[in-house]
Amino acid sequence: MTKEILGNLFWPNQEFSVTSNIFYGNESFRLHAHSYYEFFLVVEGELIHTRNGQSSALDRRTLCFFYPEDEHALRNSAKSDKVHIINCTFSGSFLAVSESWLKNDLKVLPEHWPGIVRSITPALWQVLVNKAVTLQFQSRKSSLSEQRARFRGLLNDVLLLLSSAEGMRDPEIPGWLMKSREQMQLEENYLAGLKRFIQLSGKTQEHFTRSFRKYYHETPTAYINQLRTRKAAQELLYTRKDIWDIMDDCGFNNYAYFLKCFNRNFGMTPRQYLTVNRRVLSKK
Repeated sequence: MTKEILGNLFWPNQEFSVTSNIFYGNESFRLHAHSYYEFFLVVEGELIHTRNGQSSALDRRTLCFFYPEDEHALRNSAKSDKVHIINCTFSGSFLAVSESWLKNDLKVLPEHWPGIVRSITPALWQVLVNKAVTLQFQSRKSSLSEQRARFRGLLNDVLLLLSSAEGMRDPEIPGWLMKSREQMQLEENYLAGLKRFIQLSGKTQEHFTRSFRKYYHETPTAYINQLRTRKAAQELLYTRKDIWDIMDDCGFNNYAYFLKCFNRNFGMTPRQYLTVNRRVLSKK
């Protein structure tokens, strides 16, 4: 595999950029390094990521941070027909300013920023994705100083997360909980809702809910809505159904709640989701 060195693709008159990349089927991004720093957020699907010769699977709510010297390649895992990541690139000088700001408060920063944080808590994840999506879709119309301020806020949040390794998942997840969570990925189960989830777990609702929140840092209902909105996203792209039919197909009976859940899981509205994905599909 031949390594490629990528030059910066920063926005005009800026030292950073924010873009979406989507991988379908067997698509991949060949081995490469950068002349800049980068982090990406795994918004949807499971990604096989190779960094400096070591490969690992990265699923939704994962953050990856890269140094210019890092060599890495990306591809879909066998579990995912589609993977969506948001890439943020920035210069060393931009990073240095953020580090100096953080050092005033934290006093001590890591000598080397960690490369991966997995299973970030839903609340914190939503903050990161919302900031990135706002930059991508809205800030391009803002002044250069406003763009810089927004990206600085996002980068500072990422560095703070990396410095504390906040959001890591407890590895000792009970087998019954992993199994019931896996079974819920079947359409017939997640459309049946919370009652089915509790039945699959074989536990009381109180014990099940408490355990799920402890190990996965979200509620069972939030996970069900994640699965349902994933189905909605597929129907948006690959069917001609209107939004009301899609909403009904996916187990939602309230439009405002559907929009709230969709935005929470994809960091954008259904309309924005279509815009991003159609742009990618039109290039294929």
